[in-house]
Amino acid sequence: MTHPTAAVTDYYMEMRDGSDIPVLHTTAKTSDEGVLLVTWVHVLCSSLVWSARALNLIDTERSSSNDRRRLRDAAKELSINEFLHVTPDATFRGEQAERKRARTIEQ
Repeated sequence: MTHPTAAVTDYYMEMRDGSDIPVLHTTAKTSDEGVLLVTWVHVLCSSLVWSARALNLIDTERSSSNDRRRLRDAAKELSINEFLHVTPDATFRGEQAERKRARTIEQ
């Protein structure tokens, strides 16, 4: 067994006609390589926008540069939010995991 690569994304997500963002499947889907590549490129570009935007917020030297505008434009082009937000469910699960970890350490 090996660790799955990022290419696994291609089998669980697809770009549907008329959709600007990939659709998630609960089972693996097979498709031709060209379609799979489009989905992977979208996920890759979205991740780059989110990580660059996060770094841009903490870099005071870039606060007055055109980088923020370019990142906003890229997010619009990808039809994504320029920031990756934590959902209340994810926050709750993180807090649960932290409490469990703290109890384990105390024992």
